[in-house]
Amino acid sequence: MRSIYSVVAVTITLLLPASLHAQPETPTQETAAPPPAATEARAPETFTRPPEPLPADEPPEEEPAVTFSKNPISIKIGDFTLTPLLEARFRPEVRANVYGNGVQAAKSLHFVTSRVRLGLDAQWKFLRVMMQVQDARLFGTRPGFDDGGSFALHQGILEFGNDERGYVRVGRQEINYGNQRMIGALDWLMGARSFDALRLHGFFGDKVEVDAFGSMLASQQNFTDDTVTPPVTVRNNGSYLAAVNAIYKHSAKLRMEGYVLYRHDRPFAAVPAAPRNDIVSPGVFVTGVPVDGLRYTGELTMQGGKQVALSFFAVAVSGDVQYTFHAKWKPTLYGGVAYGSGATDGKLGEFNNFFPTNHKFYGAADLFGLRNLIDGHLAVGVTTPNAPVGLKLELFNMALSNPSARWSQVAGVTLGQNAANTTRNLGQEIDALVKWRFVQWASLSGGYTVFIPNQGAANLGHDIATHWAYAMITLRTP
Repeated sequence: MRSIYSVVAVTITLLLPASLHAQPETPTQETAAPPPAATEARAPETFTRPPEPLPADEPPEEEPAVTFSKNPISIKIGDFTLTPLLEARFRPEVRANVYGNGVQAAKSLHFVTSRVRLGLDAQWKFLRVMMQVQDARLFGTRPGFDDGGSFALHQGILEFGNDERGYVRVGRQEINYGNQRMIGALDWLMGARSFDALRLHGFFGDKVEVDAFGSMLASQQNFTDDTVTPPVTVRNNGSYLAAVNAIYKHSAKLRMEGYVLYRHDRPFAAVPAAPRNDIVSPGVFVTGVPVDGLRYTGELTMQGGKQVALSFFAVAVSGDVQYTFHAKWKPTLYGGVAYGSGATDGKLGEFNNFFPTNHKFYGAADLFGLRNLIDGHLAVGVTTPNAPVGLKLELFNMALSNPSARWSQVAGVTLGQNAANTTRNLGQEIDALVKWRFVQWASLSGGYTVFIPNQGAANLGHDIATHWAYAMITLRTP
């Protein structure tokens, strides 16, 4: 990540250096194999095209060298670099005994989703322009009807800056903070997530970075709310998200991030009953590798303000550790906990986890988010020595921090609530995941999940196990 820098200072001072920007952040869901250890960056292999021969009567001209880089695929002409961004992903899924709000929503569901992205990243000295379009689709519909998907601009940015001082970036862009429990690109979802934002970014020596952004989530509009009698005219002054994040990189053993997030939500025409929120959310995130093979992360976030027009205070905390043994199969042990407060009769409210990437944290079946949650999990993973295949088996125990408050799934949809419920424990989820990266730019992955309900889930209308399985192929430029 990078950090905050003055718009005026960056725009003026960054005109001088000629260094190029780093490649854009590209978060991925590495659920089947342990995350790779950091390695030293190596210069890409290049091929230099010899100049074309000139007629004898023409003087030679100075031409910039043209190089073709293999990782990533790019073309460099002097200080000008063009990098194509290509991706295709297809994923069939099957679900059995699908949970709804206190009922079985469906006995079984099967569907196929896809994503195709095409983009170009152009950089010249301190200037960068990047555009990426995507088609995110649900199979089984026809052109001219409800297509179940979208074709839109996923990212489109204009950026001024360099790797020494910082940058100013404006446009539609992916943003990731910490390990994405609060702000993330949600890469697992075919449509994914990007923000229309102005982002400021600055480096202060080798150890300190500061980052800030402001994003418009919904524009101003007036609309008529027909859900009430008599209908009323509602003025929506827009919805916004803003953040400041300070990063201190002490060493490989300790990296700290301290952030303050602010969210302002107002109803809009499509959902006139949407909540009115004004939430301030400070937090701290730490991570590091204290010894070879051992990695830890921890995060504490608090919230205050108004949620659904009511004053509240909420808190969330999480921690994870993993250790990879120095053995042929690279066995890795994982363990972690997470807590998100749930609404009570007092001032403690339901934690709002803003715009996270939940899928990789609270079980692959997506039955939980960091709201009214107590999560404990253990896992083991291995990587085959002769082929890049990763296997992971994970066990979750899920409970409600407040048994009388609601149980909500990954997107915040309520799965059940019983004011008389006194049983916290909801049940256990078992995830088995596999990923095979057969070439650098392509992978196959799949998984199976079962959630086994306990009495707490039964009290909320779910006493039958739910199952989920998927297979996915992904192709993307390195």
